[in-house]
This record gives sequence, C-alpha cells and structure tokens, in this order.
Amino acid sequence: MDLGSVFREGLGRIQDPAILKAMLDQAGALRTAEARGAAPRREAWIPDNAEELLETATPVASAL
Repeated sequence: MDLGSVFREGLGRIQDPAILKAMLDQAGALRTAEARGAAPRREAWIPDNAEELLETATPVASAL
C-alpha cells in the first residue's frame, strides 16, 4: 500500500484535492505554532501497546 498516495489522493484516488490542501494548511499552522513555542501535537493513530490496540481496534484491524 502506498500510504503517501492515500494521504494525497484518498483510497481509489477519488479524494477532493481540497482535502489535501486543508491537511497541508493545518500542518503548516501547527509547525508555525510549535516554532513559536507551542507544545507539539501528537496524533495517536497507532496504539502505544497491545492493550490499547485491543480496546480501540475496529473489526478490520482485529482480523489482522
């Protein structure tokens, strides 16, 4: 799977380009805020441990 392509174009390459622009705008704003002293924002999209995975897993992830 090409994760970069999925972020840029969505699954099936049907994502509206405005979504990527919004993500890039948000990333730029967060980088600017961090450069000005704000705490880094942490996105917890991968569980830190097996217990957390079991608590938050979707049926698809549970089958893996």
